[in-house]
Amino acid sequence: MSNTGTGCPLNQAVVRAEVQPPRATFGKRVAAFFDRNKDRVNSAQSLITILAIFVGGFWTYQLFVQQRQSHPRLKIEYRIQHWKISDEQVLLSVDEILTNAGPVMVELRGGTIRVIQVMPLPRAVAGKLNPSQNKPAHARAESSIYDPKTWDVLVESPKKWEPGIVVIEPGESEIIPNEFIIPATVRVVAVFSFLSNPENSALGWNGLVYYDFDKPVLQDVPKPLAKPIG
Repeated sequence: MSNTGTGCPLNQAVVRAEVQPPRATFGKRVAAFFDRNKDRVNSAQSLITILAIFVGGFWTYQLFVQQRQSHPRLKIEYRIQHWKISDEQVLLSVDEILTNAGPVMVELRGGTIRVIQVMPLPRAVAGKLNPSQNKPAHARAESSIYDPKTWDVLVESPKKWEPGIVVIEPGESEIIPNEFIIPATVRVVAVFSFLSNPENSALGWNGLVYYDFDKPVLQDVPKPLAKPIG
């Protein structure tokens, strides 16, 4: 028996193998996916954009409308001192310290400041008193200190500023100095301030503080870094 061969040496035999196409890379597969689904992707992108606009609008409404973040805010504080200038008169110095506590600039155009007598009691209040009212059962409330018919206004100083004179940037402060000469017989006063809102002159900010002439003046009151406004 004989072996039948191809007539080629074994080391020269041709081996045929089927060549596999190279696999697509991950990037190409992703690109192909988006290409096949570009209409759906565009629709989803449009929906996300619409939702983002809606959320942004809602946030803006909450921030600037509901919480009134776009409106000016003002904080009023006081530094008060006094000096006796004669047996009949006292010089009362009141610094209004105005701090912009909001996110927008405040430009003030006007306002007023009052010094109101508290002690001795004004006639309108003292005339209502009688010995029986010393008992707790006869306690009563008096009219507000803002009522000039009940509480005597010793002096009132209206203010009006031209545009650009009193401009307070967010986080900054300004000082408005005031000097008043009042009777030396007054022992306690209330200092009341009103500053008009530049957006609506009928609205504004109020400040109120009581000052006792018999108490020693504090010498270590902190002074804000602000320039005085005349």
